[in-house]
Amino acid sequence: MHKLNVSVLVAIFYLLITDSSFGQRLRDLKLIFSEQEVSVYECAASAGRYASFRTTNFDADMHYIYDFKTGKTRAIYESGEGFMEEVEESTSNLVWSPTKETYFIFKMVKDGVGTPVFGEINQNIDISLTRMNVKGENQTQANTSTILAWGGRDEVLFSRCKRCQNNTIDVPASDYDLFSFPMRNYLRGKTVTDQYKPLPKSPEIREMNASYINRFESIVSGIDASGSSNLYKVNPRDEKYKVITNTPKLSESWPAVGPDGEYVIFCDPHIDKETVADLYILDLSALNVQPSFLVGDVFIASTAFSSVGQYTWSKDGKYVVFVRSDPDNQNPLALVDIQTKQIKEIDTGLEFVSSFSISGDGENIIMVAAGKSGAKEKISYKVYAGKIEY
Repeated sequence: MHKLNVSVLVAIFYLLITDSSFGQRLRDLKLIFSEQEVSVYECAASAGRYASFRTTNFDADMHYIYDFKTGKTRAIYESGEGFMEEVEESTSNLVWSPTKETYFIFKMVKDGVGTPVFGEINQNIDISLTRMNVKGENQTQANTSTILAWGGRDEVLFSRCKRCQNNTIDVPASDYDLFSFPMRNYLRGKTVTDQYKPLPKSPEIREMNASYINRFESIVSGIDASGSSNLYKVNPRDEKYKVITNTPKLSESWPAVGPDGEYVIFCDPHIDKETVADLYILDLSALNVQPSFLVGDVFIASTAFSSVGQYTWSKDGKYVVFVRSDPDNQNPLALVDIQTKQIKEIDTGLEFVSSFSISGDGENIIMVAAGKSGAKEKISYKVYAGKIEY
């Protein structure tokens, strides 16, 4: 029997204790935005170079774009600039293209009607905006309730309020439906009026959040008239939605499909505390499989209309990164192995992380937090950006 060299044993031991598959590190983390009396809500990273975050001073909302490469930040529009001067209420719900890092859409609201706006980033973060002409069967502008997801075929899922004059809370679920809209003309620089595509008949739910499984199918969470929330599979070729969860004890919200389309994670908010939830995972490749508990006490920003800033998959689909709610309100960033359910905290050096997003290439991270460890403030109004390594 051959004896192993001591140096070989040391090397093997080193590999075991430094297994990079569950390792993580943040570097070059820096403060990129901080203003007094300005609150910061959700943030979102693009496929690579850029990220966005939304601020409010309680009079008006504003989105900013951050360039990870140059470190520059700028507002997506100036007050009174072009058609954006018509915005009287708010801008919200910014969603990035999953493949093209320079394209995004967001919603502007005027007179209670939501209208999507297409944005493109050019050199030196020069941003061009185009109000989208989203027409329905009667050739009237669709009242966009929520921009749900941007898919790989460059089609965007929208939730539409069919008979709403204003985006009020007391609107029955039956007044909402789901539709997709092709982005190809906007990506080619053409400003046209396109008609949206109605999807399979909605089972009288208000579609709240969505995530694409592949180029055609998506997972949608929706609330019915009884207030119950379930997950549905939507395929444009089908006549109706397919219910994939029917668990009375769970309120399935904010679905996020993994990179390979095999699993979907979703959260079940706590009844007594809307900003805390339990995270579940469901195998989409198996039939009649019940959701499996993944991790508890996940922080959920109650102002969010998408899973952006709630939790996200690692690029390889092995882990889920999330904000952990704790009794001391430190809210550390953490990740969980979806197979072993082992949890490991990520040392950010920040307190009360309320929102985060990792770029599609898995290299950049943007976070909203109260400040450095030891900070007394518990209101998230600072934005940090840096690199993340797994």
